[in-house]
Amino acid sequence: MKHKDFLESLVLHRTASMVFWQLLLICLLIVFSTWLVFVTGGLTYVFSHTMYIPILLAAFAFDVWGGFFAALGGGFLLGPLMPLDVANGSMQTSANWICRCCIFIAIGLLQGCISLYLKKHFALKRWSDTHNADTGMDNQIALIAALDSLSATHKGEELCCLGVFQVSNYDSILSTFGKEVADKCIYATSKAILQQKSNKNLVGFQIFRETLSYFYVGEFPSNEEIERKSLQFNAFPIVIDSIPYYLDIHMGSATHTIEGLDPIELLNQAQIASIAAYQEKTFYMHFQDGFEKISKRNLAIIGSVPLAIQENQCTLAFQPIVTTASDSIVGVEALLRWNSPVFGSLSPAFFIPLVENTPYIEIVQNWVLEEALKHLQTLNLIFPNLHCSINLSANTLENPKLVSFVQSLLQEKEITPGNLIFEVTETAIMNSPEQALGNLFKLKELGCKLSIDDFGTGLSSFAYLENIPADSIKIDKMFIDKIPFSEHTRCMIKGLVELCQDLGLKVVAEGVDTMEKIEYLHAIGCNYLQGFYYAKALPYEQLVSWIRDNQKTIS
Repeated sequence: MKHKDFLESLVLHRTASMVFWQLLLICLLIVFSTWLVFVTGGLTYVFSHTMYIPILLAAFAFDVWGGFFAALGGGFLLGPLMPLDVANGSMQTSANWICRCCIFIAIGLLQGCISLYLKKHFALKRWSDTHNADTGMDNQIALIAALDSLSATHKGEELCCLGVFQVSNYDSILSTFGKEVADKCIYATSKAILQQKSNKNLVGFQIFRETLSYFYVGEFPSNEEIERKSLQFNAFPIVIDSIPYYLDIHMGSATHTIEGLDPIELLNQAQIASIAAYQEKTFYMHFQDGFEKISKRNLAIIGSVPLAIQENQCTLAFQPIVTTASDSIVGVEALLRWNSPVFGSLSPAFFIPLVENTPYIEIVQNWVLEEALKHLQTLNLIFPNLHCSINLSANTLENPKLVSFVQSLLQEKEITPGNLIFEVTETAIMNSPEQALGNLFKLKELGCKLSIDDFGTGLSSFAYLENIPADSIKIDKMFIDKIPFSEHTRCMIKGLVELCQDLGLKVVAEGVDTMEKIEYLHAIGCNYLQGFYYAKALPYEQLVSWIRDNQKTIS
């Protein structure tokens, strides 16, 4: 046991047996100190100071009153009955032993106050370690400890059922109504969940700010009962101060017998199931072996996203976009980078799909927008017509707050809307066409420009040219790579460029890395080029230097 935990056990978690032995030890030490003073010749010698030991121990164990009574008893035993010198029988004066007794009492009271402070400190530290400071609910540490202790109170063959409830729209409530209301919603949700279960040993915990967990020992609920809970939780609002708040709740569960129970593994399984429920847009899913495709590492990566943003682990790199005719830079594409101290360098192509269908995607997208526009604001002071392209995820396109957020950033940074280009994929639009197209048209009304990214890789590319209010398209790298050896691909690209010219759309070719590709794209009238031939994605400081070294004119 660590000595910190040992001290806490001494002052906070004493049993009746421990109290008895502490009292006995203190009494024996007082008697021993008295005996030692007497047999060594009396109070003339230094051994009277050994009385401080039981006084300090009593004050430490029993606070002020313990220190007081131990000091009073020790002071009396070394007082009028104890000779100053045993050999010649001389006694001490009343003033002498009364003064010593007062010193003992002062020391005991002082140590008692210190002990009382330590106990309060330890109690507060233990509480803060095992509780959420905002809601007062037990946290994940308390949950793991509770699951660990099940084997002591239940039979090994009994079943432990663990559920995780994720409030997916917590961030929306937080940003709209504030932290106090968001925390009240979490607490009220917890109470509502506890009321839904007749099992008396259902225990609730808040393992993250937007995630609740509950477990009980007993039979797993029926599908009918879970369906009933689904209706109650998602169809009816949480009412706080007479105001209804509708929460988007997704539940995942996992079960295991008490024997061989691994609390962390069980919790991970339930969390994986809750993420699967969110992704499937359903209220509830129970963990199955097939969910293992969301590995522990991936789950840890998902959970690390908020911390990565807070600790500035994420950065933006900018890849130049140049004109085909003159190689002049006209814009940049902002690309996300995550350098994790735990997982190393993570590509957005890897981690964005992991968080795409979680509430964390909004955190990431908002950070990218803010950072990109902050840098674009600075770039436009030097190069007024330079534009910046930003990728929008499918989840972001469905977000009703997207347009107002972009508008507020444009006004705050004083950026010309036409210098901001949003890149969207056909697949992202197809996830929720009505909401996505609605947001795209509103962004166009703000003056922003739109580009269809990875054009040609979706299912209905030409149909979307008619429906999306796009200003340009990006030809996917998979087609550009085939230019040197595929006549069929060259004909497709040429036809696409001619079609876009007739429709008044600009064409950007990405993944350009050889002069042969550049010459062909220039010959067929492609407008803009982007790729390693010109520059890789650069940090902001290197980008500015690159522009100064290579720029002719900003057109």
